[in-house]
Amino acid sequence: MKKFENCFFYFLLFVVFILGIWCRLDDLSFWKKNKTIFYYKDLPIYAAYDSFYFARLAYDYTHNIFKNNAIDNLRFFPDNLIAQKKDKKINKSKDFALRYSSQGNLISFLIGWINTVTGIPLEKIVLYLVPIFASLFVIPLALYLKEIGFPYAGLIGGIIGVTAPIYWARTNLMRLDTDCLNLFFPFFIAYCLFKYFKSEEKRGLIWIVISSIFLLLYYFWYSVSVLQLVLVGAFLFKLFWERKGRISKKDVIVIGILILPNIWYLYSAPLGLFSAIKTLVLKIKSPTAVSNLFKDFPNVMLSISELQKIPFKDCILMQIFNYPLGVTGLLGAFMFFVLTLRNSLFLLPFFLIGLLAFHSGVRFAMYLAPFIGIGIYYLVYFLIKTVIFQFNIISAKKERIIIHGLGILLFIVTIFVQKKIFLSSSFPKVE
Repeated sequence: MKKFENCFFYFLLFVVFILGIWCRLDDLSFWKKNKTIFYYKDLPIYAAYDSFYFARLAYDYTHNIFKNNAIDNLRFFPDNLIAQKKDKKINKSKDFALRYSSQGNLISFLIGWINTVTGIPLEKIVLYLVPIFASLFVIPLALYLKEIGFPYAGLIGGIIGVTAPIYWARTNLMRLDTDCLNLFFPFFIAYCLFKYFKSEEKRGLIWIVISSIFLLLYYFWYSVSVLQLVLVGAFLFKLFWERKGRISKKDVIVIGILILPNIWYLYSAPLGLFSAIKTLVLKIKSPTAVSNLFKDFPNVMLSISELQKIPFKDCILMQIFNYPLGVTGLLGAFMFFVLTLRNSLFLLPFFLIGLLAFHSGVRFAMYLAPFIGIGIYYLVYFLIKTVIFQFNIISAKKERIIIHGLGILLFIVTIFVQKKIFLSSSFPKVE
């Protein structure tokens, strides 16, 4: 019976993964029908401004133009011309921004390497690779929830996460951007850290090594050290919790394996976390002479849609197409973390980041969407368990049948609710 349940779980997980790819490649026929304006020289056009930047770095890499720490002559034009005048003193932070950097640009190196090995044009690599990458996060998320006893919660979280309008918009056709793996990395690392505490000593060490490697890759993929810090912080908190404050020599070695390879960027993360809390949570911004001087001048930040705060209902609808179901999922997510914190601790930081969507900007909603799905299942499961199971009026076998029935029903319902994503169409940013 257990073998069948496992096979069925992996089948459903495969369905969710394919769903994520399908809802993105679905627009390909629409693009081909408009080939005269959506293609250039028989290759599809990128669908975001940042995509041109990442693609250009990939081109520079494949043509040996990219030299780490060398001046990038196409960055911040024409300001970068100043950087080439040796008799001018330049602010260090600005000077660094004008240079080539491998940090946060792993996406460019990856597609550049694939182009070098296969000879496939960058545009065609992006066309198919981004939908696959954008759907990958459903795997570690589902495995994590399966490990803590809620496999259907992970699957339903994957459905809503991968079809959420906000996430689809940031990872749709020809959108070459770091967002396509910005859910995979944290969920995969969280899963690895969780497995450390559930594995034997030798296997646990392997999970820590994997975690350390992927923390490093995560930083090269998306160089925001605060995101790596919260994962490391959750691990340390869990370790002290499990050990009741008594840390052994083995624990010190494990901490070293996790932190030391990443210490070169983690050292600055606490200050970054403080700054993020101050600006994103507390909304405290330091006034400058320039901002005071031009206080009546239009704020360019208002033109960036992802940084805008939108009404609560609109924010929910950016994640799921049914508002009551979205509110239900949000309530269920809070309940999930309150009642399962010991096991779900590594997911909690990204749930909190997702909640910033209601306070600091809609872009954070992509982190919250999977937890809406988890919450929908968990709330219904909790109510059934509280009302029916606690009275022991049915056998354990029938209880399992009910759980599977509930999971399959919610699985189908969430797919039905999210099918509207197929009505959306992606477009090139410039024709």
